[in-house]
Amino acid sequence: MKTSFSALVARACLVAVCGAAIPAVAADANFYQGKTIEIVIASGPGGFDYVGRLVARHLGKHIPGNPNVVAQNMPGAGGLAAANYLYRKGRKDGTMLGQLPANIIVEDLLGSPGVSFKAAEFNMIGRVASGINLTFVRANDGKVKSIADAKTKETVLGTTAPASLVQVFPNVMNHLAGTKFRFVSGYRDSASTILAVERGEADGATIGINSLYSLRPGWIKDGAVRFLVQYTPTRSSQLPDVPAVTEFVSSPADRDVLNVFLTAVTLGQHITAPPGVPADRIKILRDAFDAMLKDPALLAEVKASHTWFDPMSGLELQKLTRTDQFSPEVIARAKAIRVGK
Repeated sequence: MKTSFSALVARACLVAVCGAAIPAVAADANFYQGKTIEIVIASGPGGFDYVGRLVARHLGKHIPGNPNVVAQNMPGAGGLAAANYLYRKGRKDGTMLGQLPANIIVEDLLGSPGVSFKAAEFNMIGRVASGINLTFVRANDGKVKSIADAKTKETVLGTTAPASLVQVFPNVMNHLAGTKFRFVSGYRDSASTILAVERGEADGATIGINSLYSLRPGWIKDGAVRFLVQYTPTRSSQLPDVPAVTEFVSSPADRDVLNVFLTAVTLGQHITAPPGVPADRIKILRDAFDAMLKDPALLAEVKASHTWFDPMSGLELQKLTRTDQFSPEVIARAKAIRVGK
């Protein structure tokens, strides 16, 4: 049986393409050997950065080539400085990741000042925990014991920046629930804010649950502070006696606005890569992250530190970054709240 010249050429091309593909795949599988991956953390040391450093300690051994993984703090603008940096200047080869603030979707949706990123274009790698934030006051103050008190008495909360969730969430309470929180912003990080409360510079503050476990693990049990509200759709299993924000927002229209801000809860304490990283490297990183979440060494550290652990895959997180979830009317109301109107 004769074979045409064109068929021979086609067959030869197929062999050449397949042959070239094999070393390309192998080369990419070995890409991380001898490399260092940097995790940019959108805060100063202490509190928020615990999760980023936890990932840095355990991720590398699950990536082919076992790269070194280091954490680098980049505080500023309530976490937006790091988000802007990762989006605009982050290395696109898969050697730079970020632990960004959970409100990047909110800030993008609302077109907030200082935002120069599109949340949907980040490559979500995975989540360690959903974002539980709590507003607390000093227990020995006695002035405010509940949200009902906070509706009639001014309560000064220390915060890092207006764009930070630790100010955004209680500001939402002011608008939708009638509280009288007043903010003193400019503290560098969660640790500095807690010290301000202990020194009496503020009546209280808002803090993420893993920052709390990292900085003041005894506060939940020893009664040093009084927790007024947790910014979650329902009461978490960790804090069943602390009311959820939804318990203070009753009308359907207000609930729709609240849900814009609650997207930050689901995104939570996550790791992401910048836009433009090759899809095969994103897959390597996501697979490694998923494997890390089952690593006995990581799980032992999580248990010992009482870290809130509520993981989600990068693929699932990616779906949350859609910016068409809410009507223009709801976005307009949320934006007015965000800018303080």
